[in-house]
Amino acid sequence: MPLFNYKAVSTAGEVFEGTLDAGSEAELIKKIQSMGRILINADPIQGTLSSPLKISKGKKKSRKFGRRSVDQGVILSFTESLATLLNAGLTLDKAFHVITQVEDNEQVKEIVLKIQKDVREGKSLSAALGDSNQKFNTFYIKMVQAAEASGKLASGLYQVFEYMKRSQALKDKIISALIYPAILLFVCLISLSVIMAYVVPQFEPLFQDMGDALPSSTQIILSISGFVKGYWQHILIGIVLGGLLIKNQLASDSGKPLWDRLALNMPLVGSLIQRIETARFCRSLGTLLQSGVPLLKSIAYAKETVGNTVMERDLENAQEMLKKGDRISDALIASGHYPSMALQMIKVGEESGELPEMLMKVAEKYDQEVSIQTQRMMTLLEPLMIITLGVAIAAIIISILVGIVSVNDLPM
Repeated sequence: MPLFNYKAVSTAGEVFEGTLDAGSEAELIKKIQSMGRILINADPIQGTLSSPLKISKGKKKSRKFGRRSVDQGVILSFTESLATLLNAGLTLDKAFHVITQVEDNEQVKEIVLKIQKDVREGKSLSAALGDSNQKFNTFYIKMVQAAEASGKLASGLYQVFEYMKRSQALKDKIISALIYPAILLFVCLISLSVIMAYVVPQFEPLFQDMGDALPSSTQIILSISGFVKGYWQHILIGIVLGGLLIKNQLASDSGKPLWDRLALNMPLVGSLIQRIETARFCRSLGTLLQSGVPLLKSIAYAKETVGNTVMERDLENAQEMLKKGDRISDALIASGHYPSMALQMIKVGEESGELPEMLMKVAEKYDQEVSIQTQRMMTLLEPLMIITLGVAIAAIIISILVGIVSVNDLPM
């Protein structure tokens, strides 16, 4: 029977470590619960189980929990652990104590101790999170604040955890889909650079005396090759500077709206961005409304989770229209940047009085659409890149061969 090294905590906040045998994950959890304890972390002893059980991911994801660059996986793990402990009946202070006992990362301990200190001094958890040096964003803090006001902090933290988990899952899907095309693009650029800088120059001695008799296609290839070979350092520097310029433009208040509007108008990419942002906004707004945050405030907090400034401004306009008595669906229909189906579903939710539930359904629907559309785009992009590389290499080879044939055709 598989053996597990585990960490558990009692309702008094005491941490226990040990080894137990269990036939399955569920059996291990039941054994721990029968002892009156809560399972925090469990790792199979090597050789006893083919797939590891991770009840808490604190160890694995405790990379950069501090200094304004917080790893979202760590915040996710922190939120799950805190919600689990509070739901088990531990006080907030004891829950923090347990987290510091089971967490191996010193930065995590330092942050948790800072939050714990602020709470002990009389601050609320939401205020302590806001005063910490972490990237607990406004949405996160307001969700905690709403949970504190309702007296259901544990369930509120679980809602935050579920929101973050689904948002991270969508982000991971997109990144995973982009990895192979990115590698393929890099290989294509390197291959063409090597051919133009090192292979083509080997044929230059054959064409030195031909002058204008050399075919124009061959002349073009040789000119490009000479430029790449002679100025490759300048090209590399130009690419780096161009990348930095684009990065600065995207970070500026004047440049980012232009790029965002351009992205929305691009074929295929624009519709994908619309779906991504719609799913993100609807999940944020639905989660806030389910926590009891008023609609106007919920929109104000939820719009901060939208990454496209054009669509964010549409939400700002929707806020103003809501103050005049309009519905959110009608306000967003006028913008033309949100999918019609999503807005119709939101309108049904408003009319039926089930807006939070409908928003979560919209988020689920567009999560699936983003996943499908991303996969289709990558399926189309991969062979397109391979064909483009093949055509480019074929054009270079043909141009060189035409030049060689021209040399043989010259009168002796």
